[in-house]
Amino acid sequence: EYAARFYHSRLPEDDEPLNLPSPEWLETIPAGITPVVKPISGGEDQIQNLISELLAFRDGGGVLSDVMVLIAGLNLKAKHVAERLSTQLGASFVGEFKRGDFPETAIGVTHLMAATGLERPVVFLLGIDELFAKEKSAALDEEERKDLIRDHTRQVYVGLTRAMERVVVYSSSPVLSES
Repeated sequence: EYAARFYHSRLPEDDEPLNLPSPEWLETIPAGITPVVKPISGGEDQIQNLISELLAFRDGGGVLSDVMVLIAGLNLKAKHVAERLSTQLGASFVGEFKRGDFPETAIGVTHLMAATGLERPVVFLLGIDELFAKEKSAALDEEERKDLIRDHTRQVYVGLTRAMERVVVYSSSPVLSES
């Protein structure tokens, strides 16, 4: 529901069908946990907060292989995030999905653009603010801006729908808080 509200708040006139289960099926499952939007800007601050949350999750009995970390934009790199997490959590507990030797028991890290088809119970989204900042560039004409908003909205929507139980988004943008 949150993902659909986000999508429609940014693209109210878009007639492209969303890949949602039928309303009848959705009524049969218990309500999920509302996504958490944490107002943390800056890649390094997001990584440090992510590390703290993952340590608390693990120490509270959470299974790290239930976690996927999705990275948006270009400034924050999946490889860098995976390396930082490996340093804090151990190399065997973190892996990049795109690598052939990805261990199924690890936290999966990948770029938001590569998230289609992937799911995990818990998903963290980092770097979203970079996408929204690009949409405000004075160098864009109106058609380019519309295309960018559509593309970014679809990317974030895919990221939000990768979680089976819980989504945590690091973003200082009011766009996500209002959804």
